[in-house]
Amino acid sequence: MGNMTSTMNSILPTLQTAVNVASGINTLVQTTRGRGDGALDDLKATQAERLRAQKQNAALQKATIQANTQAAARDRQNALRRAVARQRAQFGGQGISTDNGSGQAILLGLFNESEQDAADRARLDQLKTTALDQNIDQTKRLNVLQASQLAEKENIGRLF
Repeated sequence: MGNMTSTMNSILPTLQTAVNVASGINTLVQTTRGRGDGALDDLKATQAERLRAQKQNAALQKATIQANTQAAARDRQNALRRAVARQRAQFGGQGISTDNGSGQAILLGLFNESEQDAADRARLDQLKTTALDQNIDQTKRLNVLQASQLAEKENIGRLF
């Protein structure tokens, strides 16, 4: 009996330490679970707010692009009108009719240049708009990835 009591007395501090460690781990896991659920909710809320702000910014940039395009179109039309009027006046001063082939070809060249400028502008605007949309899509994919990673960390934390 004496041997058993001395063995129990020597094991008791080790068992108490093991119980304390197990209790600490249990507390840590419970705390992590509580924080993890909140962390995921916090992450999703933050991501949603960032995405909303990014969409608003993209919409504003698209509206700016459209307004700039309309202003550039007006400027281009006004410049074309002035160029055509100037060319007709020059032809008239030289006694050249714009009804013949040469005069028409020159005026048609002015119109074609204007149309080419408009097409180039439209392509550039489309690229800008596509880039804005791609940035939003990338943010959405990143949000899903981050939320998935955090959820997996929480799942791993629940195992311990």
